Amino acid sequence: MADPAAVAVAAAAAASAEVAAAAAVRGEALACLRAFAAQAFGPLPGGDPAPDRLPGPLPVPLTALLRLAEAEGVTEAVAAGLLARLGAAPEARALALLLAPPRRLARARADAHAAELAELGALIPGALALKGAAMLAEVAPPPAWRDMIDLDLLVTPEALGPAVEALRARGWTGDFAAFSAASDYHFPALIPPGAAPASVELHLRLHWRKGGALGPGALRARARPAAIAGLRVPATADRIAHLILHAQIADRRHARTLARLRDALDWRMLAGRADAPDSAATLETLAQDGGGRARRGGEAFFALQSGIWHAPEAAAPAWRTRHGAWVEIALSRMGNAEAWRAARDADRLGGALAALRSPALLRHMLSGMANPARRTRFLARLRPGGAPRGD
Repeated sequence: MADPAAVAVAAAAAASAEVAAAAAVRGEALACLRAFAAQAFGPLPGGDPAPDRLPGPLPVPLTALLRLAEAEGVTEAVAAGLLARLGAAPEARALALLLAPPRRLARARADAHAAELAELGALIPGALALKGAAMLAEVAPPPAWRDMIDLDLLVTPEALGPAVEALRARGWTGDFAAFSAASDYHFPALIPPGAAPASVELHLRLHWRKGGALGPGALRARARPAAIAGLRVPATADRIAHLILHAQIADRRHARTLARLRDALDWRMLAGRADAPDSAATLETLAQDGGGRARRGGEAFFALQSGIWHAPEAAAPAWRTRHGAWVEIALSRMGNAEAWRAARDADRLGGALAALRSPALLRHMLSGMANPARRTRFLARLRPGGAPRGD
């Protein structure tokens, strides 16, 4: 009969080895992202632009590195960064051949997304491209590193109905009955016909609040033309604030102690621009639009970016201290599907409970519950195994 104490020691040793292996893979992924970003975007203010060179062969399994990168939506960036770290090392040629198929796939997807976005620009002129769609819309050729599953466009209330009908006439489908004009800030996802790769969300505003610093009128006033005809993109400051509000608050990653490397890469690209605001200014915008909860989520987000990118100026020392434990846990869960599921399941009622503390959000949710289709979708999220919100 096995000694229980010996079994426990062996189990603890195995768990410790697994944690160490995961940390090593994560460390290599972050080094690849830093190398890619330094090459693609240039240095951050106060950051170190020098890539972390590989002194020898990749010290972790390539399959594990790519598995984490795929889970985090940064496969192309990790692949390009890995080759940048290797430089002229003997291993570079063999790895370039191994990485060629996923890199070709990333380029094909980016081109297909851009083609779909160009069609939308022709059908819905004057729309603002948001989030990943903005990155596709602002340059040609479109960046292959930005993975996405949908395209987000901001339209005026007057343009929403004609836009939906135009897409519907071209074969787009969706849960049309689930839209509530009184409560929703975007139309339910519309699915394209044929081989187009992304669904589309038509937004009336960025979140459930109708005003604030990121209100639709203010966004349009600060927007600039895109490279894709018919579309515009928000100002850099608005895009950074929206990124954080969406990731940390709307998708509840701050409440769940989760973070995605794709969000970090989005921030890294925007934060290196000449017109990017400092972190304190972004926190003020977040506080105007989401109150103290958004400010805290923003502080944690900046503390995380400071560590990922070796950029001390991204976060005040007090933020790094205040949110240090959050950052460590969020980092440890990256690429860990089981940890993500557990965090989301534990927070299944979090959005509803938050609504009880906010009269404005409570009115928003109750208005949506008056719509039968919306009510069915909401109740489905509460069932074990139901689709969790925001991911």
